[in-house]
Amino acid sequence: MRPRTLGRRLALQYLYQHDLTGPGCEPIDEFLAAHTDKQAVRSFARERIRQALDRCEDIDRRLRRSTANYSLERIATVERNVLRLGVAEILSGRTPYKVAIDEAVKLAKTFGGPDSGAFVNGILDRIAHEERQ
Repeated sequence: MRPRTLGRRLALQYLYQHDLTGPGCEPIDEFLAAHTDKQAVRSFARERIRQALDRCEDIDRRLRRSTANYSLERIATVERNVLRLGVAEILSGRTPYKVAIDEAVKLAKTFGGPDSGAFVNGILDRIAHEERQ
């Protein structure tokens, strides 16, 4: 598995855990050290986690606006955190929109339900479109 793909996967797993357990969650560096010994993967995952957590209120506000028919709390935990990760990457400006969306869709298909990929794709595409304007 490519380092960035693994980094995104670990970031998603940490965000999922953080979403369920809250502030008492395991420290990021301990979590990453327990899951990989590759420094490049850790660094990439840590950056993605920090982006998502530091901007969580803004990200959730954007998600609420883009999911008018769903409350954010009703969205499955996996999908909610794939979306948070994807939006964080889009907002960072360091990853092309198409790459951020494609990677989020792959995560959704791997960890979510049968319709998760399409759901994530539609929402992230909407948010990316807003960012380009």
